Amino acid sequence: LSGAYDRIKDALYVLKFGERKAVVAIEELAAERLSPEIMASCDVSPGKHDKDALLLRIYETSPDSLRTIFLLEKIHKKGFAQMSLNGAPDRTTESWDDHLTVDNVQDILNRFDQDRRDGRVSVCKEIVPRNDRKMVFIRMEEKLEIFSRDGKSVPGYVPDWVILDFAADGRNVRLSSITPVSSVDIANRIASSFYGRDCKYTNGVE
Repeated sequence: LSGAYDRIKDALYVLKFGERKAVVAIEELAAERLSPEIMASCDVSPGKHDKDALLLRIYETSPDSLRTIFLLEKIHKKGFAQMSLNGAPDRTTESWDDHLTVDNVQDILNRFDQDRRDGRVSVCKEIVPRNDRKMVFIRMEEKLEIFSRDGKSVPGYVPDWVILDFAADGRNVRLSSITPVSSVDIANRIASSFYGRDCKYTNGVE
């Protein structure tokens, strides 16, 4: 009985998580993580899926996938600026995929935060492969505000979710952020660390 209770409790938490999540984000991850047979078992009519059924199936396969849904949903709610890298040299000693890791990006963000010298912290939350590209999700502390917590006023930062959607070789990027100057700077630093020289993205795609 205790095992059944735990499963029911988990299911309730999962359904609560999915209440305001976009169906398109859940369907996108489900198509990647679930078999066609499992996807079909979640149909309520031809071509239409039961969102809750998909969400529970995804959770059963990998509980950590809920975090990916949380991140993927953001790309469906934001606009993206197209930028390209001009004059980048060829790089043969290391692949872009091998270079673009959470650890490497976090090292770059640590140096970025040190250069800002204002105590704000940037964190690379995840890198999600998508359509032969890699999407880097970064949570930046941006705007200082006062929050109410337990009846007290507490200072804190409103986060900016920076999304860098890199092409397979890093030569172009789709960028989404409320702070474009900082996010372009981060993209430039990532490209520069890979190509071993100062690189800058400019508007448009070649």
